[in-house]
Parts: sequence; C-alpha cells; structure tokens
Amino acid sequence: GIRMELKEMYKLLKNWKMKEFEIGKEELRRFFNWWDAFKTAVFDFFTIEERVLYAWIESKASMPKGMHVRERMLEKLDIIVWGQEVDKTKEKFDSAKKPRDAVGSLLESMENFVVKLLTY
Repeated sequence: GIRMELKEMYKLLKNWKMKEFEIGKEELRRFFNWWDAFKTAVFDFFTIEERVLYAWIESKASMPKGMHVRERMLEKLDIIVWGQEVDKTKEKFDSAKKPRDAVGSLLESMENFVVKLLTY
C-alpha cells in the first residue's frame, strides 16, 4: 500500500512539473490533505510494527545485528524528521508569492523522506 501511494504521489508531482509548477491553492490543499493521511498511516504502522510484530519476534528469537530496537528507532526517527520537513513546506507555500517559489523545498524534503522510508 505504501509503494502504491508513493507511486500516485510521483504521478501528481510529474503532472505539476508538466504544468511548470503553476498550481493552485486547491491542488496544494488536496496534496497536504493526502500527505497528512499518508504520514499518519506510516507513523501508525511504525507503532503497530513495534508493539505487535517486533514484540512477537523478539519473544521467539534474538534479533540480528542492525535490527535491534535502538537501530530501528534511529532509522524511524530519520524518517519522522524528514516527514516533519515536508510538513514545514506547507508554511513556505502559504508565504510564497507563487507556489513554484516553494516547490523546491517540498521536492527536496519529499525525496529525502521517500528514500529513507524505502530503504527502511
């Protein structure tokens, strides 16, 4: 499900690029509504993963190197930090004269978030 959502997001961003990032407030509102729901689902997944999946695995066996709770939490924290950077771009859009003036920040933050998420 996460990969499918990301695929749809990339289609949207490609569409924005074809329009040379001339996007309206309604498009931005829909994007950030999607982002809020997506981000919440990912972060909720992290919680469930720890409480259910990893708790069960750790009750049955030792975790291999790199999979201990500390390492997992550091990786998740990195994803969360980049998610917060995506959140901050909403304010940049709100204060920008034209949406295209803030697109670079969104693209950079989203790229870092996605890379961290997909390598997790």
